[in-house]
Amino acid sequence: MICGSWNTAFLLYASIGERQRLARVQAIVLSEKGGSQVNSRAVVTDEQLLEQYKQGNTAVLELFVYRYHQTIYAYLYRMTSKRQLAEDLVQECFVRVFTALQDGRLPERFRPWIYRIATNLCRDVWKSGAYRYEVAAKDTGVYDAADGGKDTVASFLDKQYEREAVIAALGALPEEERQIVILRFYEELKLDEIAELLELPLGTVKSKLYRAFRRLDHTLQKGEDQDELHIRSR
Repeated sequence: MICGSWNTAFLLYASIGERQRLARVQAIVLSEKGGSQVNSRAVVTDEQLLEQYKQGNTAVLELFVYRYHQTIYAYLYRMTSKRQLAEDLVQECFVRVFTALQDGRLPERFRPWIYRIATNLCRDVWKSGAYRYEVAAKDTGVYDAADGGKDTVASFLDKQYEREAVIAALGALPEEERQIVILRFYEELKLDEIAELLELPLGTVKSKLYRAFRRLDHTLQKGEDQDELHIRSR
């Protein structure tokens, strides 16, 4: 059974707006800081929240939902290309997270841990046999959800090439290479965090990232050449 606090946290997240969410985050943090003035949604670390949970403060579960729901949803959508599937998986991800917390299985670092759970859910889907990665050309706005306009390699690619072409090229990558590219440049995880959550040596992550970029470059350049040839043949 999942604890009532989990149900409350998720239902509250789904039912209130962004301003109300921020107000609740600040209220919870204020209660943990003895009423000191705070105005940032990131005033406490994940590890500090885990420590509070160990001490019996289940209210911090809300903060984990507010902090990671949209980010993990965007990651799952990028990995599966299916919006409804991503919505189902993000709920299952948090069920697994809070089941583990309730059972006393607390991670040393929360962010790589929750991404590992989300990644394992993707792997389960891929192994099902019924799954096929598709380019959702009309549904690509979620690729901006966690980027915040930052000048990342991902945003550079999107500026240089058509968004649909980038997504299609990502979808053509081997699954593990696609994971690494998305985790590094869309989710902005560090290489050591990626190595930790994928349970791969750091050197392997680096080499797979290099190969992935060579594949992306080849695919995108080939697509541009074909477009140019098509235009000239008109």
